[in-house]
Amino acid sequence: MLARQNWSKNVEFLLAAIGYCVGLGNVWRFPYLCYSSGGGAFLVPFFLMLILCAVPLLYMELAVGQYTQNGPVGALAKLCPLFKGAGLATVVISFLFTTYYNVIIAWAFYYLFHCFQSVLPWTACDHDWNSPNCWDGTATQNYTNSTTNTSYLGPAMKPNGTISPTEDFYQSYVLERSSGIEETGRLKWELALILLMCWVIVYFCIWKGPKSTGKVKVYYEYR
Repeated sequence: MLARQNWSKNVEFLLAAIGYCVGLGNVWRFPYLCYSSGGGAFLVPFFLMLILCAVPLLYMELAVGQYTQNGPVGALAKLCPLFKGAGLATVVISFLFTTYYNVIIAWAFYYLFHCFQSVLPWTACDHDWNSPNCWDGTATQNYTNSTTNTSYLGPAMKPNGTISPTEDFYQSYVLERSSGIEETGRLKWELALILLMCWVIVYFCIWKGPKSTGKVKVYYEYR
């Protein structure tokens, strides 16, 4: 039986733990939750639960893992065999998080690759894939000044029900969103290949266990 690998340096473990705590959830999900849950008022229950639940549970997980020298399933099984299912549940949850986080990273790479074009595709509504609801603000209309009784040409008001070219690019081109769940649509090969690239990157970041993961975390935190 192979010996379990350890971190080569304490700083690698520290930065790896910070890297697991700070991710897309903080950068992407947290601002959305603040905006949709009352803004600054959301921070009161957030920090309360952070102090009372999140930090103690994190410390408990780190302590149990260090003491048992096992993964989630084996560590909880050693403490109490009845909790083995809870350890298995954490592995399943981590797998689900990784699955849809990689999809978000694939979207980010997709946008990055499109940024190298001379004309960005989300600046106008003159593409074949644009929906009828796309509105880029270039339309004009005549206005009449009631005081001087003169007319002038100005930017038109945004019609109700329209979306910006950026939103339309994401919905109509990136996602190719259909009218409902019953229409699955076609496979978008560009996104599929980028998603495969993301999984390959993840594999090479962790394929040697803590020895490679720690190095990746140190590079990521210090860059």
